[in-house]
Order: sequence, then structure tokens, then C-alpha cells
Amino acid sequence: MFQRLIDAVKAIFARPVEYETYDTESLTIDDTTGGVRIDVRKINPDTKRVVVYLETAQIRWQLQRDLTITAGGTEGSPLMEVGDNLTILGHDEIMNSRFIRTGGTSGLGQVLLQREVKN
Repeated sequence: MFQRLIDAVKAIFARPVEYETYDTESLTIDDTTGGVRIDVRKINPDTKRVVVYLETAQIRWQLQRDLTITAGGTEGSPLMEVGDNLTILGHDEIMNSRFIRTGGTSGLGQVLLQREVKN
């Protein structure tokens, strides 16, 4: 009983996680077979979150390692429209992320690679 009270108090006073951008990338999203990846040389063990802002052309995205993304659509590869943003949390999901355009025009995504701010 006492532990539940302690856990409840911790939850009330817990600080939200804050992130800072440590690197960026302009990602051209074309029709590369299997999808385009974020530059893996920029991803490191401290990478906790990636935010992708789509500036041009509709695309699909995929976070599952064992599925092949296609422009026509694969189960689990949702659409992203111009002006949308996608937040990817967790190192494995970031490493597995793939993007592909849906039409004849390549998309441009602005990628923010972020790490947690230590308080």
C-alpha cells in the first residue's frame, strides 16, 4: 500500500522528458527499392528521438525491420502528407525506419536527430 502511494507521488512530480537536437539532415525520399533510410552515421546510442517534417510530396513510412516498404503500400506503412511530421521514439525504431515516395515526385523531409537533455 505504502509503495503505491510513493509511486503515485513520483508520477505526479515526474518531469517530462526534454530533448535537444544534436544533428539534422535533409532527406530526399525517392523510390529506392526497400525505402530510404536516415543516415545511419548520424544515429548513435544517445539518439532517443527523431522528428521528420515532410516538406514536399506524399510518402509512406515503415518502422518494422522485416517488412519491405513499397510505394503502392504495404500493411503497416502509413501515408504522410506534405506538412505532416512524424516523431520516432527509440533506437531500434529509428534504425529500422524507411521512407518511400508514393508518386512520381520525390519527397523532401527535414530530419531532427535528438537526445535527452540531462537535468
